[in-house]
Amino acid sequence: MPTVPYQPIPSVAAQGTPLPERRSQVPIEAFGSEVASAISTAGKTMAGVGDALFERALFLQKENNAAEARNAEANYTIRAGKLHADFNTLEGDQAVKAYPKYTQELKVLRESIKSSLQTADAQKQFDSSSMGTLSRSIFNASSHLASQQKKYTLDSYEAQRGAIREQTAQNPNDEVGFRRSLSEIERSVDAEGKLRGLPPDAVANAKLAETSKLIAGRIEAQSREAPLEGPKLLEANRSRLTKVDA
Repeated sequence: MPTVPYQPIPSVAAQGTPLPERRSQVPIEAFGSEVASAISTAGKTMAGVGDALFERALFLQKENNAAEARNAEANYTIRAGKLHADFNTLEGDQAVKAYPKYTQELKVLRESIKSSLQTADAQKQFDSSSMGTLSRSIFNASSHLASQQKKYTLDSYEAQRGAIREQTAQNPNDEVGFRRSLSEIERSVDAEGKLRGLPPDAVANAKLAETSKLIAGRIEAQSREAPLEGPKLLEANRSRLTKVDA
């Protein structure tokens, strides 16, 4: 009698065939017009809420940027004012020498504050608003510089004439040197008169006063070396001396 061979392991296995995908093709209107309308409105509402939240966040960020820029501008104005006040205390050559450093410090301070801001928008706003403070500070300092530059130049003319008088007094018998000193004194007075904007008669009076000082100093120095010649020298030059020096 025929027999079936025994196999302990099944010879039939699952084939892994996927089930067919089924999708509902029922239109939303099939649930009724009210349901369809509600679902559509809900979608639009959610989209609108998202847009509103984005716009609100954008508005708040802009306000924060503007506030940060304003605070930075206030900080710059205060610190720039301190630099300006310090510069205004300087006079003459000190102001002239300090001006380049002062303007550089204003620019460096502005860039430092700008770089500390967290957003490009805040930096842009600060850059625009602080330019006015920078310009005004430099303009006002320029006015102070101009007046101190003039003072420094005028002081230099006076110092120059003082040095000429001293040199003449040290060599009272040097006639060539004395005549050269007279010419230098007159040129110095002319330059000062031009800077001051003096009329010709005022310049002439200033020349008389300065040459009188020079001659009086020479007579005094010659009198110390030759006391008996003092009165003679005075009489010979009396017409060239002012009442103060005669």
